[in-house]
Amino acid sequence: MNNKFQIIVFLLGISFKLYAQNWMPATPFASPCGQYQFGTQGGVTKLIEYNNELYASGNFNEAGGLIANCIARWNGFNWNTIYQGDLIQNSPVYDMIAFNNKLYFIGDQLYTWDGMSIDTLLYLDQSSGNLTSIPGATSNFCIYNGELYLGAGSVLFKINSNNAITFEVMTGGVTGGVDVGAVTALEVFNGNLYLGSIWGIYKNLNGTWLSITGNTSPLIIDLAVFENHLYALGNFNSIGLISAFNFAKYDGQTWSHEIFSPNNASIMSNQTSSIVIPNAMNVINNTLVLTYPTNYPPTGLPHVFAKQNGSWNEMGNFDMTNIIFGQCYTSCLFQNEIFIGGAFSNGLSSNQTICNLMKINSSILGTSNELENSARFILTDEIISLSNIENQSKIEILNLEGRILKTEKIDGNDIDISKLNSGVYFILINNKDKYKFYKN
Repeated sequence: MNNKFQIIVFLLGISFKLYAQNWMPATPFASPCGQYQFGTQGGVTKLIEYNNELYASGNFNEAGGLIANCIARWNGFNWNTIYQGDLIQNSPVYDMIAFNNKLYFIGDQLYTWDGMSIDTLLYLDQSSGNLTSIPGATSNFCIYNGELYLGAGSVLFKINSNNAITFEVMTGGVTGGVDVGAVTALEVFNGNLYLGSIWGIYKNLNGTWLSITGNTSPLIIDLAVFENHLYALGNFNSIGLISAFNFAKYDGQTWSHEIFSPNNASIMSNQTSSIVIPNAMNVINNTLVLTYPTNYPPTGLPHVFAKQNGSWNEMGNFDMTNIIFGQCYTSCLFQNEIFIGGAFSNGLSSNQTICNLMKINSSILGTSNELENSARFILTDEIISLSNIENQSKIEILNLEGRILKTEKIDGNDIDISKLNSGVYFILINNKDKYKFYKN
């Protein structure tokens, strides 16, 4: 019996080195796809984990064969909708966040979802005295000091744990004489709330909004905190009185241009339009991940970049035989794999898409989180040998469709997989920890 390979994994979800470093379709069923008729940005534009499921939102009308208007959820085996997926909302979903044990998402209105029921949140319009829905355009969530903030159009709303909604700031000089413009991004940096807008970045200091971008007015699309810096993406050629094309970072005092030239090919060497959309940056396993939606050589292929130890590199490869055109919009870590959402096409027709959700194993980042109680799997063509797993633990082997093929209770014996056909399978431990493996 030949040992084909070994897999070292750690319970409660960290990394194992298994896959070739290629992006692959994330699910065996059709991922979110279809152009939603009222939207313009097709595909998946935001991913988030909530209640051990991966939620995908954006501008689509189908997921796994189900009607799902712009939001759907993947549990690792199957797609499902939010409430009744064809009944909830009439616009793209712009952003999502988990807060106070609920999922909040903003589309034509502000919604909350607890896994069973869905509600809409309204606020009291003080000028009219009426309860009013919050508009979703250019929306972005952020949690600050135990309260949820939502930038929606030209207003920043504050939502407390009881879902009471108040104004925090409006444009047009309403608050403190500061006109911050339409809100596009929110982030917490060094204990302060920062607001990105069409006119720059503002810091909230004791209730007053102060510009940190000087006399320049950069259009900000996304903000992220990484390695003690506030990173800003947008459409600009200067920020904070320095020259910087579209990408810069702030240390709390000064700005510097973020040099971004992986593979010796600069892709942000001059000002361009629409280079990013919200949620393009995400920090995963101490790595800044950037999903880059515009063309980059080779022309048309999607690209994902990662910054580790001060250097940018392209992360993973796409199969050029299957993906001809594509744009990456967002990323998320789920069940020890990195998922990216976007709009990918095989080029066979103008409206035909392949999986708009792709994934790669997180071991590509070269990081692990070794917990004291670890499980070691030694995999051959015939057995899986287990150690450091509590006796009487329930072990299930499932196929990609989620059908249980084998169930055992661990008593020190190996698991016989000799009768499994070649393919991809899951090991599920105590209905909780799930790992994927190949059998040759």
